[in-house]
Amino acid sequence: MAELLDPRELWRTQPMEEFKTFLMSPDFFKSGRRRPSPRKKTDDGKDYPIRKSSVEVYASMFGKFLQWTQDRGISLLEVTGQDLLAFLDERMNSKKRGSAKDLNSTIRTRYIRLLERVYARIGVSPNPARHTALEVQRTPGASGKDLPSVALTDAQLEAFMASLPGDRYGHTHWKRRRDRAMLAMLAGAGLTVGEVIGLYMENIGEKDATGAIPISVSPASTDGTSMPHKTFLQPFAVEVVDAWLKEREELKIPKNLVFPGDLKGETSPSKATLYRHAQKTFERAGIPVARKGGRTLRNSFAVRELRNGASEKDVMGYLGLQEEKSIEIYIAAAKKVSGFSR
Repeated sequence: MAELLDPRELWRTQPMEEFKTFLMSPDFFKSGRRRPSPRKKTDDGKDYPIRKSSVEVYASMFGKFLQWTQDRGISLLEVTGQDLLAFLDERMNSKKRGSAKDLNSTIRTRYIRLLERVYARIGVSPNPARHTALEVQRTPGASGKDLPSVALTDAQLEAFMASLPGDRYGHTHWKRRRDRAMLAMLAGAGLTVGEVIGLYMENIGEKDATGAIPISVSPASTDGTSMPHKTFLQPFAVEVVDAWLKEREELKIPKNLVFPGDLKGETSPSKATLYRHAQKTFERAGIPVARKGGRTLRNSFAVRELRNGASEKDVMGYLGLQEEKSIEIYIAAAKKVSGFSR
Protein backbone atom coordinates (compact mmCIF):
# COMPACT_ATOMS: atom_id res chain seq x y z
CA MET A 1 0.00 0.00 0.00
CA ALA A 2 2.80 2.40 0.86
CA GLU A 3 4.30 1.75 -2.58
CA LEU A 4 1.05 2.72 -4.24
CA LEU A 5 1.10 6.04 -2.41
CA ASP A 6 4.72 6.77 -3.30
CA PRO A 7 4.67 9.77 -5.70
CA ARG A 8 7.75 8.45 -7.53
CA GLU A 9 6.01 5.16 -8.16
CA LEU A 10 2.98 6.99 -9.57
CA TRP A 11 5.28 8.86 -11.96
CA ARG A 12 6.67 5.48 -12.99
CA THR A 13 3.30 3.77 -13.57
CA GLN A 14 1.11 6.66 -14.78
CA PRO A 15 3.46 9.45 -15.87
CA MET A 16 1.05 11.34 -18.12
CA GLU A 17 -1.64 11.48 -15.43
CA GLU A 18 0.89 12.73 -12.88
CA PHE A 19 2.23 15.27 -15.36
CA LYS A 20 -1.23 16.73 -16.03
CA THR A 21 -1.91 16.92 -12.28
CA PHE A 22 1.36 18.83 -11.85
CA LEU A 23 0.55 21.03 -14.85
CA MET A 24 -2.76 22.14 -13.34
CA SER A 25 -1.31 22.82 -9.88
CA PRO A 26 0.04 26.14 -8.51
CA ASP A 27 3.40 24.38 -8.07
CA PHE A 28 3.86 24.31 -11.84
CA PHE A 29 3.83 28.11 -12.05
CA LYS A 30 6.04 28.45 -8.97
CA SER A 31 8.63 26.12 -10.50
CA GLY A 32 9.08 28.25 -13.63
CA ARG A 33 12.07 30.50 -14.19
CA ARG A 34 9.96 33.37 -15.43
CA ARG A 35 7.59 35.28 -13.21
CA PRO A 36 4.05 34.11 -14.02
CA SER A 37 1.87 36.72 -15.71
CA PRO A 38 -1.10 38.03 -13.72
CA ARG A 39 -4.03 35.66 -14.20
CA LYS A 40 -7.73 36.32 -14.08
CA LYS A 41 -9.56 35.25 -10.93
CA THR A 42 -12.69 33.22 -10.46
CA ASP A 43 -15.55 34.55 -8.35
CA ASP A 44 -14.10 32.89 -5.24
CA GLY A 45 -10.69 34.53 -5.78
CA LYS A 46 -8.85 31.49 -7.13
CA ASP A 47 -6.67 31.50 -10.24
CA TYR A 48 -8.25 30.23 -13.41
CA PRO A 49 -6.57 27.01 -14.53
CA ILE A 50 -3.88 27.08 -17.19
CA ARG A 51 -5.20 27.79 -20.68
CA LYS A 52 -6.42 24.74 -22.61
CA SER A 53 -4.08 25.56 -25.49
CA SER A 54 -1.08 25.60 -23.12
CA VAL A 55 -2.12 22.28 -21.60
CA GLU A 56 -2.24 20.74 -25.08
CA VAL A 57 1.20 22.07 -26.02
CA TYR A 58 2.89 20.93 -22.80
CA ALA A 59 1.14 17.56 -22.86
CA SER A 60 2.20 17.02 -26.47
CA MET A 61 5.82 17.85 -25.64
CA PHE A 62 5.90 15.56 -22.61
CA GLY A 63 4.07 12.85 -24.53
CA LYS A 64 6.76 12.82 -27.25
CA PHE A 65 9.46 12.45 -24.61
CA LEU A 66 7.56 9.65 -22.86
CA GLN A 67 7.12 7.78 -26.14
CA TRP A 68 10.83 8.12 -26.86
CA THR A 69 11.78 6.63 -23.47
CA GLN A 70 9.26 3.80 -23.80
CA ASP A 71 10.47 2.90 -27.30
CA ARG A 72 13.97 2.48 -25.88
CA GLY A 73 13.02 0.75 -22.64
CA ILE A 74 14.31 3.64 -20.51
CA SER A 75 12.54 4.33 -17.23
CA LEU A 76 11.40 7.93 -16.82
CA LEU A 77 12.99 7.96 -13.35
CA GLU A 78 16.34 6.67 -14.61
CA VAL A 79 16.87 9.05 -17.53
CA THR A 80 20.35 10.58 -17.69
CA GLY A 81 21.60 13.84 -19.13
CA GLN A 82 23.06 11.91 -22.05
CA ASP A 83 19.64 10.35 -22.70
CA LEU A 84 18.11 13.82 -22.87
CA LEU A 85 20.76 15.02 -25.33
CA ALA A 86 20.14 11.94 -27.48
CA PHE A 87 16.40 12.67 -27.46
CA LEU A 88 16.95 16.29 -28.50
CA ASP A 89 19.44 15.38 -31.22
CA GLU A 90 17.24 12.61 -32.60
CA ARG A 91 14.20 14.88 -32.74
CA MET A 92 16.28 17.59 -34.39
CA ASN A 93 17.59 15.26 -37.10
CA SER A 94 14.41 13.25 -37.66
CA LYS A 95 13.87 12.29 -41.30
CA LYS A 96 10.42 10.73 -40.85
CA ARG A 97 7.75 11.93 -43.23
CA GLY A 98 5.48 14.36 -41.43
CA SER A 99 7.81 14.64 -38.41
CA ALA A 100 8.01 18.24 -37.29
CA LYS A 101 11.58 19.30 -36.60
CA ASP A 102 10.33 21.28 -33.64
CA LEU A 103 13.71 21.18 -31.92
CA ASN A 104 15.39 23.36 -34.55
CA SER A 105 14.09 26.36 -32.61
CA THR A 106 13.90 27.70 -29.09
CA ILE A 107 11.39 24.91 -28.39
CA ARG A 108 14.54 22.83 -27.81
CA THR A 109 15.29 24.99 -24.79
CA ARG A 110 11.65 24.88 -23.69
CA TYR A 111 11.83 21.09 -23.67
CA ILE A 112 14.76 21.16 -21.29
CA ARG A 113 13.14 23.71 -19.00
CA LEU A 114 9.93 21.70 -18.92
CA LEU A 115 11.75 18.45 -18.07
CA GLU A 116 13.84 20.26 -15.47
CA ARG A 117 10.59 21.23 -13.70
CA VAL A 118 9.27 17.67 -14.00
CA TYR A 119 12.37 16.08 -12.47
CA ALA A 120 12.41 18.68 -9.69
CA ARG A 121 8.78 17.76 -8.98
CA ILE A 122 9.58 14.04 -8.89
CA GLY A 123 12.57 14.68 -6.65
CA VAL A 124 15.23 13.11 -8.88
CA SER A 125 18.69 14.22 -7.78
CA PRO A 126 20.86 15.17 -9.50
CA ASN A 127 18.33 16.62 -11.93
CA PRO A 128 19.32 15.23 -15.38
CA ALA A 129 17.80 18.18 -17.24
CA ARG A 130 19.87 20.73 -15.31
CA HIS A 131 23.14 19.41 -16.72
CA THR A 132 21.63 19.10 -20.18
CA ALA A 133 20.52 22.73 -20.07
CA LEU A 134 24.16 23.80 -19.71
CA GLU A 135 25.20 21.60 -22.63
CA VAL A 136 22.45 23.00 -24.84
CA GLN A 137 23.42 26.59 -24.06
CA ARG A 138 27.09 25.85 -24.86
CA THR A 139 26.30 24.33 -28.26
CA PRO A 140 26.04 26.93 -31.09
CA GLY A 141 22.55 26.86 -32.54
CA ALA A 142 21.39 24.11 -30.18
CA SER A 143 19.03 26.37 -28.29
CA GLY A 144 17.71 27.85 -31.50
CA LYS A 145 18.93 31.34 -30.65
CA ASP A 146 21.91 31.16 -33.02
CA LEU A 147 20.05 29.63 -35.95
CA PRO A 148 19.63 31.93 -38.94
CA SER A 149 16.35 33.79 -39.23
CA VAL A 150 14.40 33.07 -42.40
CA ALA A 151 11.95 35.30 -44.25
CA LEU A 152 9.85 34.53 -47.31
CA THR A 153 10.47 36.14 -50.66
CA ASP A 154 7.54 37.83 -52.41
CA ALA A 155 7.13 34.77 -54.64
CA GLN A 156 7.13 32.43 -51.66
CA LEU A 157 4.58 34.56 -49.83
CA GLU A 158 2.35 34.48 -52.90
CA ALA A 159 2.71 30.68 -53.01
CA PHE A 160 1.87 30.45 -49.30
CA MET A 161 -1.34 32.46 -49.72
CA ALA A 162 -2.31 30.40 -52.76
CA SER A 163 -1.86 27.22 -50.69
CA LEU A 164 -4.08 28.14 -47.73
CA PRO A 165 -6.62 25.49 -46.66
CA GLY A 166 -9.35 25.05 -49.28
CA ASP A 167 -12.25 27.50 -49.29
CA ARG A 168 -15.05 24.93 -49.13
CA TYR A 169 -18.67 25.92 -49.16
CA GLY A 170 -21.27 24.89 -46.65
CA HIS A 171 -21.96 25.46 -42.98
CA THR A 172 -20.03 22.36 -41.88
CA HIS A 173 -16.75 23.72 -43.27
CA TRP A 174 -16.70 26.99 -41.32
CA LYS A 175 -13.60 25.92 -39.39
CA ARG A 176 -11.68 25.50 -42.64
CA ARG A 177 -12.42 29.10 -43.58
CA ARG A 178 -11.57 30.24 -40.05
CA ASP A 179 -8.22 28.46 -40.40
CA ARG A 180 -7.62 30.22 -43.74
CA ALA A 181 -8.22 33.56 -42.06
CA MET A 182 -5.99 32.76 -39.07
CA LEU A 183 -3.11 31.89 -41.40
CA ALA A 184 -3.71 35.05 -43.44
CA MET A 185 -3.64 37.08 -40.22
CA LEU A 186 -0.43 35.33 -39.20
CA ALA A 187 1.18 36.07 -42.58
CA GLY A 188 -0.07 39.63 -42.93
CA ALA A 189 0.09 41.26 -39.48
CA GLY A 190 3.36 40.17 -37.84
CA LEU A 191 1.53 38.65 -34.88
CA THR A 192 2.58 35.64 -32.84
CA VAL A 193 0.45 32.50 -32.83
CA GLY A 194 -0.78 33.32 -29.33
CA GLU A 195 -1.76 36.84 -30.37
CA VAL A 196 -3.74 35.60 -33.37
CA ILE A 197 -5.83 33.05 -31.50
CA GLY A 198 -6.47 35.54 -28.68
CA LEU A 199 -7.76 38.43 -30.83
CA TYR A 200 -11.11 39.99 -29.89
CA MET A 201 -13.44 41.77 -32.29
CA GLU A 202 -12.64 45.11 -30.66
CA ASN A 203 -8.99 44.58 -31.65
CA ILE A 204 -9.91 44.80 -35.35
CA GLY A 205 -10.18 48.29 -36.84
CA GLU A 206 -11.78 49.64 -40.00
CA LYS A 207 -9.98 49.33 -43.32
CA ASP A 208 -7.94 52.47 -44.03
CA ALA A 209 -7.24 54.34 -47.27
CA THR A 210 -4.29 52.05 -48.11
CA GLY A 211 -6.46 48.93 -47.87
CA ALA A 212 -4.84 47.80 -44.60
CA ILE A 213 -6.74 46.93 -41.42
CA PRO A 214 -5.45 48.32 -38.08
CA ILE A 215 -4.92 45.68 -35.38
CA SER A 216 -4.45 46.34 -31.67
CA VAL A 217 -3.00 43.74 -29.32
CA SER A 218 -4.02 43.68 -25.67
CA PRO A 219 -2.26 41.73 -22.90
CA ALA A 220 -5.73 40.58 -21.80
CA SER A 221 -6.05 38.47 -24.94
CA THR A 222 -2.73 36.67 -24.41
CA ASP A 223 -2.78 36.11 -20.65
CA GLY A 224 -0.32 38.95 -20.22
CA THR A 225 2.38 37.43 -22.45
CA SER A 226 2.31 40.32 -24.97
CA MET A 227 2.85 44.02 -24.51
CA PRO A 228 0.05 46.33 -25.72
CA HIS A 229 0.88 47.44 -29.25
CA LYS A 230 -0.63 48.29 -32.61
CA THR A 231 0.08 46.80 -36.01
CA PHE A 232 -1.92 46.35 -39.21
CA LEU A 233 -3.01 43.61 -41.57
CA GLN A 234 -1.25 44.18 -44.87
CA PRO A 235 -3.56 44.56 -47.90
CA PHE A 236 -2.63 41.24 -49.57
CA ALA A 237 -4.21 39.34 -46.63
CA VAL A 238 -7.28 41.51 -46.12
CA GLU A 239 -9.62 39.73 -48.53
CA VAL A 240 -9.30 36.36 -46.77
CA VAL A 241 -9.76 37.84 -43.29
CA ASP A 242 -12.64 40.06 -44.46
CA ALA A 243 -14.45 37.02 -45.86
CA TRP A 244 -14.18 35.27 -42.50
CA LEU A 245 -15.39 38.30 -40.55
CA LYS A 246 -18.50 38.45 -42.75
CA GLU A 247 -19.12 34.72 -42.33
CA ARG A 248 -18.59 35.01 -38.58
CA GLU A 249 -21.36 37.60 -38.50
CA GLU A 250 -23.65 35.42 -40.62
CA LEU A 251 -23.06 32.49 -38.27
CA LYS A 252 -24.14 34.74 -35.38
CA ILE A 253 -21.26 33.56 -33.21
CA PRO A 254 -21.62 35.14 -29.75
CA LYS A 255 -18.81 36.45 -27.52
CA ASN A 256 -15.93 38.47 -28.93
CA LEU A 257 -13.26 36.04 -30.14
CA VAL A 258 -12.32 36.76 -33.75
CA PHE A 259 -11.33 33.12 -34.30
CA PRO A 260 -13.48 31.00 -31.95
CA GLY A 261 -12.92 27.30 -31.39
CA ASP A 262 -16.65 26.53 -31.47
CA LEU A 263 -19.90 28.13 -32.61
CA LYS A 264 -20.63 29.23 -29.03
CA GLY A 265 -17.59 31.49 -29.19
CA GLU A 266 -16.42 30.39 -25.77
CA THR A 267 -13.04 28.86 -26.58
CA SER A 268 -10.02 29.65 -28.73
CA PRO A 269 -8.42 27.20 -31.16
CA SER A 270 -5.26 25.62 -29.77
CA LYS A 271 -1.83 26.84 -30.77
CA ALA A 272 -1.13 23.32 -31.97
CA THR A 273 -3.99 23.65 -34.48
CA LEU A 274 -2.51 26.79 -36.00
CA TYR A 275 1.03 25.38 -36.02
CA ARG A 276 -0.22 22.25 -37.80
CA HIS A 277 -2.11 24.19 -40.49
CA ALA A 278 0.86 26.51 -41.03
CA GLN A 279 3.21 23.56 -41.56
CA LYS A 280 0.83 21.89 -44.01
CA THR A 281 0.46 25.15 -45.95
CA PHE A 282 4.23 25.53 -46.24
CA GLU A 283 4.43 21.96 -47.49
CA ARG A 284 1.63 22.42 -50.08
CA ALA A 285 3.36 25.57 -51.29
CA GLY A 286 6.66 23.71 -51.67
CA ILE A 287 8.56 26.36 -49.69
CA PRO A 288 11.94 24.90 -48.59
CA VAL A 289 12.43 26.52 -45.18
CA ALA A 290 13.48 24.81 -41.94
CA ARG A 291 10.94 26.64 -39.82
CA LYS A 292 7.46 26.08 -41.19
CA GLY A 293 5.52 28.14 -38.68
CA GLY A 294 4.62 31.48 -37.22
CA ARG A 295 8.22 32.55 -36.64
CA THR A 296 9.00 32.58 -40.36
CA LEU A 297 5.79 34.47 -41.17
CA ARG A 298 6.51 37.04 -38.46
CA ASN A 299 10.05 37.47 -39.82
CA SER A 300 8.58 37.96 -43.28
CA PHE A 301 6.25 40.73 -42.11
CA ALA A 302 9.14 42.59 -40.46
CA VAL A 303 11.39 42.20 -43.49
CA ARG A 304 8.69 43.51 -45.85
CA GLU A 305 8.21 46.58 -43.66
CA LEU A 306 11.94 47.26 -43.35
CA ARG A 307 12.41 46.78 -47.09
CA ASN A 308 9.53 49.17 -47.79
CA GLY A 309 11.18 51.93 -45.76
CA ALA A 310 9.66 51.57 -42.29
CA SER A 311 12.00 52.65 -39.51
CA GLU A 312 13.39 50.17 -37.03
CA LYS A 313 11.40 51.91 -34.30
CA ASP A 314 8.17 51.53 -36.27
CA VAL A 315 8.77 47.83 -36.88
CA MET A 316 9.55 47.31 -33.20
CA GLY A 317 6.18 48.90 -32.47
CA TYR A 318 4.34 46.68 -34.95
CA LEU A 319 5.89 43.56 -33.38
CA GLY A 320 5.45 44.69 -29.79
CA LEU A 321 9.20 44.60 -29.07
CA GLN A 322 10.63 46.49 -26.11
CA GLU A 323 14.40 46.09 -26.43
CA GLU A 324 16.29 47.54 -29.38
CA LYS A 325 18.48 44.45 -29.67
CA SER A 326 15.34 42.42 -30.46
CA ILE A 327 15.06 44.03 -33.89
CA GLU A 328 18.51 42.79 -34.90
CA ILE A 329 17.31 39.32 -35.95
CA TYR A 330 14.82 40.90 -38.35
CA ILE A 331 17.46 43.24 -39.78
CA ALA A 332 19.73 40.22 -40.30
CA ALA A 333 16.94 38.43 -42.16
CA ALA A 334 16.24 41.54 -44.23
CA LYS A 335 19.88 41.81 -45.32
CA LYS A 336 19.51 38.48 -47.08
CA VAL A 337 16.82 40.00 -49.29
CA SER A 338 18.01 41.53 -52.54
CA GLY A 339 17.90 45.31 -52.58
CA PHE A 340 17.91 45.86 -48.81
CA SER A 341 20.56 47.96 -47.07
CA ARG A 342 20.34 49.75 -43.76
